[in-house]
Amino acid sequence: FLGTASANSSSISLLPLRPIEELPARELLDLVTRERYDLALNLADSLIQSNPTSVEGYFFKLTVLNNRVIDYEDQSDLPEMMNAADSVVTMCERRIENGDSSALVRLYRGSAEGFWMIHDLRAGNYIDAIIHGTRAAGWLEDAVKIDSACYDAYIGLGNYYYYKSRHSGVLISAGIVADRRKEGIKLLQLGSERGLLTSLAAKSSLA
Repeated sequence: FLGTASANSSSISLLPLRPIEELPARELLDLVTRERYDLALNLADSLIQSNPTSVEGYFFKLTVLNNRVIDYEDQSDLPEMMNAADSVVTMCERRIENGDSSALVRLYRGSAEGFWMIHDLRAGNYIDAIIHGTRAAGWLEDAVKIDSACYDAYIGLGNYYYYKSRHSGVLISAGIVADRRKEGIKLLQLGSERGLLTSLAAKSSLA
């Protein structure tokens, strides 16, 4: 697929990632909320066509397909969604190898792991879900360390901290695992108030 092919090319010039507020994030969110998935995919594809070596279009595509798979309870989009996730990961890895120290590249990298985790859980692949969830949290924590205003990273961290604590049970009582449920809720609140791509999803998690 185009994302991996472009990302593996040694001759490409990687442009800086655009801030999310400069992307049509609100338009994408509105289309997904209204279940206008075909139009949302067209928007993602237009970003890919305008700059095939960038991450944003593939991340938008991943986001749309993930929502459609969950909303429709239909797995037919899953292979294309996984291809988009692979494209995001490959492109992010190439950027990091080339010295990209931005929070955004870590947000996209961690979010791809988070999407994999969601579908591992849905398929009952709990060991894989733990692996992807731990990786996602690591990347998102790095994003927030670099830029505390990377609010779209907070939903992933908030859910991870809350649910890891909620299901740790006796490990928390024994002091082996910290109880981070309150911290998780606080991060979800910040994401719901200030996230550009994830505000509605964070509100849903809080509810």
